[in-house]
Amino acid sequence: MALFLCLAMELPVSALQKLIIGKQDLDVVKQPSPGTTENGPYREVSEYYRMPKTYEYDDYDQCLSDVPVGQVAAYCLVRVVIKPDDESDRWHWIKEFSSDQKRHMNHALLDRGICIEHCKKLARELSNETRQALKVEKFDFDFPYIFDVSVFKDTPKDRERYADLVETCINYKLNKTYQLTAYTEIEVCDKNEEPFEVALLILLMVASTLYDKRINYKRSDDHYREELTSKKKAFFASFSILRNWYRLTSRSQGNVHKMFRPLQAVRFITTVMVIMGHAVLIAGITPNSNTFWIETVLVEFETLYHNIAVMILTGGTQVVQIFLTMSGFLVAYHVLVHPGFAKKGLGLLFLVKAIVLRYIRLTPMYAFVVLLHATWLIKLQDGPMWKRGVETERTFCRRNWWTNLLYVNNFVNADQPWFRILWPFVLPLAIASFLLHYIFYVNDFETPSVWMSIFYPAMKYSWGICLVWFAYGVLYGNAPVLKRFLNHRIFEPLGRLAYATFLSHTFIMRLLFLNTRSPQHSNLLGMTGMVFSSVVLSYSMATFLCLSMELPVSALQKLLFGKQDVEAAPKKPEAPQVASNNGEAQPNGDSKSENTA
Repeated sequence: MALFLCLAMELPVSALQKLIIGKQDLDVVKQPSPGTTENGPYREVSEYYRMPKTYEYDDYDQCLSDVPVGQVAAYCLVRVVIKPDDESDRWHWIKEFSSDQKRHMNHALLDRGICIEHCKKLARELSNETRQALKVEKFDFDFPYIFDVSVFKDTPKDRERYADLVETCINYKLNKTYQLTAYTEIEVCDKNEEPFEVALLILLMVASTLYDKRINYKRSDDHYREELTSKKKAFFASFSILRNWYRLTSRSQGNVHKMFRPLQAVRFITTVMVIMGHAVLIAGITPNSNTFWIETVLVEFETLYHNIAVMILTGGTQVVQIFLTMSGFLVAYHVLVHPGFAKKGLGLLFLVKAIVLRYIRLTPMYAFVVLLHATWLIKLQDGPMWKRGVETERTFCRRNWWTNLLYVNNFVNADQPWFRILWPFVLPLAIASFLLHYIFYVNDFETPSVWMSIFYPAMKYSWGICLVWFAYGVLYGNAPVLKRFLNHRIFEPLGRLAYATFLSHTFIMRLLFLNTRSPQHSNLLGMTGMVFSSVVLSYSMATFLCLSMELPVSALQKLLFGKQDVEAAPKKPEAPQVASNNGEAQPNGDSKSENTA
């Protein structure tokens, strides 16, 4: 089996990698960065491990449970800033290594999880003189180190109770192990004294499904595929699980729909790329026991951020333009190509109506996800990192929910976002943007404004041009194999779930990543597994949201406002048909269209 896998996968991928990325020799980086030498990035590997661990946590579950009944136990996350010591070689190494801010973590900023009960036991063993010697007043430093603690309701009280205690414990261990001291500040504490409701939504779905089955007089599955002629029946069946399942999984019909089927595949692939990028991003900022792996490549210790593949990952902000390009393309088709507009016209009233209908279509499910973040999410997990990663979301969401529902959150209270990673931080595909990123990462030089004014427009437009070129080739049949692949029926339901998945994936990833009890050991296989889990669970949650919110709201909208298709123009002589590569006739635009995206 190993021989088959090697011949079928490993060696071909290795050859392709060399073709695409190039041979990753040590001479890729001509100028050593801080902490490197001519013979390699590090003087010795042991130098790295002379620095204090970036993340270190006491046992969370034992801390909050191993106390007498009725006694309050506390566990605090503490930010630690190492105090400069010019007489310490270790401090000079920390300062030198951390100065390369583009590629290395700040090893002068540490994260500690402290069990207060354990800390009390240690403090009782120390003399008053020792405790006083371990005190460190706040000093000047030029980097951000802590969240706005106003989002945590009990932090001011916890600081009054535990600040001196955690300072003593942390500095005792730092001084004993590394001969260093630090300024400490409590960020948030958990206690063992801290103590759901979708019933209405589920009840609606069950009742609507039972009603839909009751009016299925023929006892045929075709009943759920057909539109109900009675508005009353359609209204009560709008939440029917069976009817909405057929709507989700059915193939779109009509010439225009068939022509645009590949866009559903693109929506799915783009959504997976977004989830992948966000999963890697969250995994990168959660505590790691092997930060050395994050900052280096194990092979010959080449600096990770000198690797072209990683430059692509960390520099990719373009994938969201796929959604924008598809939206622009479909709007252009309806407005400029479809003959129905010749009769209806495109006026201000039409634009206002279109915006209102789109708002009604998108907002209910968006509001439900806001509600999840504001209420349920914090109750679903716990752990040292949980409050830091989730209570901030809950607080900002409760403060600014209205800005999200009015879609002005980028302009009003923009410094308090509840969807921190809404804009993708993912892997791009545009080769031109890859090359531009490579220039700035490998050649570490000051970037004057003229370079920036060239770089960013070129990066954005190169991506857009690649997308248009791709769409043109697929839709006009110039890539028959690719078009057949994108036309596969599996992509239609997956593409329809894209919006629900995009909204729900951060909810899922917080559940997966932020309940960690201790720093996790990072490796490629483990991260791949987390990415796969994020995709599967996000699509599972999206299926529920789509069946319970998106499709019912869409059905109700059609009942209240009518079907929002652009009517075809009066019948004209039949337009020439263009044969596609999958044997289907392609229209030149004179057919009825529905909202495909």
